[in-house]
Parts: sequence; structure tokens; C-alpha cells
Amino acid sequence: MYQENYRIRTYDVDRNKILKPSAALQITQDAGCGQMRTEGLSYEEIFATGKAFMLNRLDMNILTEIHEDEEVIASSWPCESRRATYLRCYGIWRGEEPVVEVSTQWTLVSLEDRKILTVEDADMTGYEFGPYKEAAPGKFKIPPVQAETMTCTSQHKVSYSDADSNGHMNNTYYLNYLCDLIPELEAGTHRVSTLRIHYSKEAPVGETIAIYQSEKLPPREGAEQESRYLFRTLRKSDGEMNIAAEIGLVPVKAAI
Repeated sequence: MYQENYRIRTYDVDRNKILKPSAALQITQDAGCGQMRTEGLSYEEIFATGKAFMLNRLDMNILTEIHEDEEVIASSWPCESRRATYLRCYGIWRGEEPVVEVSTQWTLVSLEDRKILTVEDADMTGYEFGPYKEAAPGKFKIPPVQAETMTCTSQHKVSYSDADSNGHMNNTYYLNYLCDLIPELEAGTHRVSTLRIHYSKEAPVGETIAIYQSEKLPPREGAEQESRYLFRTLRKSDGEMNIAAEIGLVPVKAAI
């Protein structure tokens, strides 16, 4: 299994020196890119053929607190996939202890016409595959009735610092803007324990997204949460849903 050693930096942690969820995603996705460069076609080489992987769904469990200056191991592996859905898992370990687990679903698209391609359209030769383990059961979706009760609490214009090489908001950056709206995180009393995101439409540079938020909700059954919040972001240009998310919280062990 492909692995990379990583030290948790000052820039990765919050006021309690606990790893931020956006940083956890960045560390694990860096491991995925490292595997692609090392074992097969890199993301850049796939992009050069006129294709790109787009993230559709992501589930993450942060199983325990991870602190600044800790040495961890990040890993990523593709899983056997069918039709037009590419499965990939990620993890972070503290020694032999798993501390973060992530499961994702991706789509390969043609850059010219945005046509969805199938798993046969990407050369996965050389990659070391592994088992697919769902970090959360089933597909995440906010029921329409519940979506109607959510309140627009913020707006954000996608700018230079948000964009990746595709020219739209990087998938890991959304979390920063959502977490900024959670009172318990601002107060430093809680940390993120679970995350579910459904990515629907891209948000290119110059687009403004409206962020809708639920009230604080009780924990989802079977999830490691004390409470949770739901979010939806809509593109102002056309009203299309950009992402939908659920963020679960637990108290920190020793708040600063």
C-alpha cells in the first residue's frame, strides 16, 4: 500500500492545536496524488490527455485528536470500480493506529465536452489497489423538506486563493468556509469528527456561492457525533446546488 510520512504543521491545526478537517483532506489527497505519480499515470498526465477526475462524494471520520508536530503516515489506494464511478480510499495512521478514514467516489470527464467517461477510459495499470471501506453507509442527501428550512448565513465569492489548476474552488477549501459558521468550532469547545459531502456543480473563480445552514441537529444514528450541522451552497449565477454537506462534532479533550 502506498504511504507517505507527514508531520502535522502549524498551518494544519486550529486554536487547540488539533488537525483541521480541511488539512486532513489535503494530507490524504496529497497521498493519492503521490501514488498516481509513483505507480501509474499522474493526475497531470491524465489531464494532458483531455480528461480529469471530478470528486462526487466524500465521507470522512476523524477518529481521534491529531496534534501539531505529530508524525503520521498518510496512505491512499484505488478500489475496484464499475461503470462510471471510480472508488478511492484514504487513511492517516499514528503508527499502527488508524486516526482518519476517508472513502470517496469520483467521475472521469472529458474536458472538451464534459462527457462522463467509464472506468475503461482511464489506464489504471500499475496502481496498487485495495479494499473499499465506506466511512459512512449509503449516499448522503439532504431531504427537500429539510433543505427548505435552512437559512442563508453567508456568501462567498470564489477568488484566487480558493482556486486549483482547474480554475474552480478546490474541494478541500469548502470546509474552511463551512466550519467558520459553526459556533462550537469558533469557541474552541469542539472538533469535527465526521464529514459527508456531495459535490454537485463546480464553483469557478468569480462565482459567488450562497451558504445555507441548518440549526444544530442531534447526532446521526450510528455516527460518532454529539451534534451536527447541515449545509448547502448554491451558485448565485444560476441557483444550481454546488455542494451539500453534513459536519458532525464532538467535544475536545482539553480546550485551550
